[in-house]
Amino acid sequence: MTFKTLLLLSAVILNTILAFVVLANNPKQKMNQSFFMIAIGVAAWNFATFMFWQTDYVLFWARMMFVGPILIPSAFLCFSLSFPDKGDLIKLHQRILIFSPWAIFI
Repeated sequence: MTFKTLLLLSAVILNTILAFVVLANNPKQKMNQSFFMIAIGVAAWNFATFMFWQTDYVLFWARMMFVGPILIPSAFLCFSLSFPDKGDLIKLHQRILIFSPWAIFI
């Protein structure tokens, strides 16, 4: 294992821990849920990059590297609309519209 892959693996672990610590703080708060999605998107991106460098299935993991980053802009929009403690400014049908590109591209 090279330094690059160890760095990616540690980023996956740290991003995942950060995501769950923030969500465990207050799971019902929209801001925490949005940040959780951002951190999980970054962790998925890091994991796919780590696997890209570690396995022989390069094409598969090269495609998987785009799954995590697709989630990040939608989650960041929800996070910015709910920060700091503004409550739930976007309704359910608006959330579905915001996250529909993620569902379409996957």
